[in-house]
Amino acid sequence: MTFRDKDVGIPVKNVTLTSQIWDDLNAFLRDPGLDLIFDANILLRTENDTWDPTDFTELLEYSSSKGYPLSFELGNEPNNYPGKFNRSVSPEQTAGGFKAMRHLLQQTPRYRDALVIGPDVGFGKVIAQAEKQYLKRFLDSISRTTDATSIHFYYHDPSTLEAQLAFLTDMRNLNLFGKVLKDLRALVRNHRPGDLQAKWVGESGLFTAPCRLEGISDRFISGMVWLDRLGLGASLGIEVIVRNRLISLSHFGLFGHGGVLHVDYWSAVLFKRLVGTNVLKVHLEPSGNTTVPKTCRVYIHCTKTQGSKYGYQPGAVTVFAINFNLTAGVELSFNSTGADLFLLTPTRPGNVTSKYVALNGHELSLNKASDLPEMPPVRLEHPTYVLPPGSMAFFVVNVTDFGDCRK
Repeated sequence: MTFRDKDVGIPVKNVTLTSQIWDDLNAFLRDPGLDLIFDANILLRTENDTWDPTDFTELLEYSSSKGYPLSFELGNEPNNYPGKFNRSVSPEQTAGGFKAMRHLLQQTPRYRDALVIGPDVGFGKVIAQAEKQYLKRFLDSISRTTDATSIHFYYHDPSTLEAQLAFLTDMRNLNLFGKVLKDLRALVRNHRPGDLQAKWVGESGLFTAPCRLEGISDRFISGMVWLDRLGLGASLGIEVIVRNRLISLSHFGLFGHGGVLHVDYWSAVLFKRLVGTNVLKVHLEPSGNTTVPKTCRVYIHCTKTQGSKYGYQPGAVTVFAINFNLTAGVELSFNSTGADLFLLTPTRPGNVTSKYVALNGHELSLNKASDLPEMPPVRLEHPTYVLPPGSMAFFVVNVTDFGDCRK
């Protein structure tokens, strides 16, 4: 449970995970019902340069005695170790470590069927040939050891706030995420044939360091990109997308300094409340002589009805849209008599670099009891709505006769 400086090629801060810290973390996660995935350190090596599971075994035994529910990973962006740590762990060695981990889990009754996710290869913009080769060789060597194939994704390019904003409102750049996911699907399909292997984006954010500049990652535009990634990932069969990170004293986390909730959090809350797991195919038709604007992203799912805070019933459909055009609205029409609207817009000031967000015109913040506020929709009685520039919205068409969503 100790990350030792001597095991890496460059100095890394030594961190010891005590049983008290581990107990506190599990207690913290238990209350909101969050799942914990523990990422073991693959850079702890034996003399034969294989993974040394001594610390992991100790943690496993302790966690089993406490009854903690866990899933597992091994290593973090192993393709980047040469540049970060002056160490190399080959894809075959990484696969061997995962097999050793699975063997240990199978010897521990509580974790015999625990999820194992990996290898968390790091990507940016597009899957470069070296990254493809690392993931390909890992998949060729791993057999059926892992339950999900995972990657990490960040953008790398811009280094100024102005360049980052321009980058994130250029649809060619936003489309790169979809291209990476399609490459991931192809690699899994070609190198795990016949295996219904889940595909995860195990870590994602806007930009890698040193590009995590305040003024973008904690602003409204970040919430727009995050919602777009959730929609695009679901449409391409990605089961899980994990955002980095939950808490940060700076601008990068969902929670910022003083417990301030960033825009990504609010868009994610509505996504989890309103969007079900059944993805529907989007077909956009232009009106009259107009064309469908490429700067507007639209996704359609069956509405989440189980435990619905809003009382939605099976058969309802959720449409969510993001307008990346910062100067012009987009007219949307529905084949319905109306819909419930959850419109997210920036406030103070009213542009996409704002830290603050309003739902249907009312600024969102925690209430005096530090709980989420009521987040009611407004009813649209007309089937046509103009989505404002630089905004995002959820529309729930609360019908009960849409066949694909009645189950």
